[in-house]
Order: sequence, then structure tokens, then C-alpha cells
Amino acid sequence: MSERKMPLLREAAQVLGKDGRIFSNKMLYLALHASGKNEQDRIRRRANKLVETGEFVRVSRGQYSYNARAAPAENAAVVTRMWRTLKTSKPGFTVQELARVSGAGYSYALKYLRALEEGGYVRRCGQQKQTALYQITNKVREQHHAFQPPSLFIDPFQKEKACLHELVGLFMQHDLHQPRIKEQVAEQCKTILNRFEEQNADVC
Repeated sequence: MSERKMPLLREAAQVLGKDGRIFSNKMLYLALHASGKNEQDRIRRRANKLVETGEFVRVSRGQYSYNARAAPAENAAVVTRMWRTLKTSKPGFTVQELARVSGAGYSYALKYLRALEEGGYVRRCGQQKQTALYQITNKVREQHHAFQPPSLFIDPFQKEKACLHELVGLFMQHDLHQPRIKEQVAEQCKTILNRFEEQNADVC
């Protein structure tokens, strides 16, 4: 699993661990499509770090519950930390570096940089392999308060992603022969299917 997918670990855990449910490393591997040993090792290491921060609570070996109170805030405070990080960043920084130093998730850092680029606060200054490099403009130096673009944290597929992780939990934790579980599986699948059928209709 690439670095840019690592923030999805938190998203998967939030759904799999909803309502105090226990989830496992195996469920995280499945939810994040981690089939190789290297990818699975990285997920385990990341899970161990989240245990240290208190966001994951280890129940037994390879099994956890999710502590939402220890999760980083996904609001204006995240933007403020990214803004402060930008002010001290040297030319040639990456999305990954902004996310790591500020403590924001990769997806939020990427959205923020795109909004900043559109607003003229940052510009691209090169590329390293497949990774874009950025530098701030004078607009960042001259502005004291953090730039807060509207609707930064709205994920258009948030509902469908939650359904996908819910399906993983149903398949891994429940008896699929039970009528109630069958109904829940069908309901989650219908939600995902309806969304993409609507998109195909719009395209046609």
C-alpha cells in the first residue's frame, strides 16, 4: 500500500470499529486491499503507532477497538496546523511532507494544497519522479490568518466508502446465512450501486 493510501487506515477503522465493535489486522488488510506482505507489515506498524496515541485500543493480539476521542480533529484546527507548516516550508515540499509535519491526513493535505494553488498561495516548482513539488508565494507570507477554503472536508464518496467498510465488517464478523445480515449486505450494496448507476446515467 502506498503512503497516500495510509490515511484510509483511519477511515476504515472508524467504520469497522463503529459502536465499539472489535476489528482485526486481517479486516484492515481486506478493507485496504493489502495482499502483499510489505503492505500488511506497513498497516501493522501504523496500527501500532495508533495504539501508542490511544486512537486504537488493543483488545488482543491483532485486534482493536476504535477510540474516536483520540482521533485528530478534522476541522479548522487541521487547516491552521497546515498553514503554519506552510509558512516554515522550504521550496520543494510535497503533499506527503505537509501531511506528516502538520499531522493532517494525506487526503486533507492534498485538498488544501489544491485549494491554495487555485487561490495563488502556492505554485508548483518541479517534480521528483511522480511527485509534485511546491513552494509558497508572497500571499502566504503576507497573510497572518490561515486560508480556510469552503467545503474543504466534504468527500463526495464518503457515504459509499462507509458502505464498503461496513460490508467488510459484515463479511468478516457475522454469519452470512442469517437473514438480518443478508438484508444488511444487500442494503449496503444497493447504496453503492445506486450512486454509480446515477453517475452512469448522467454521463449517458
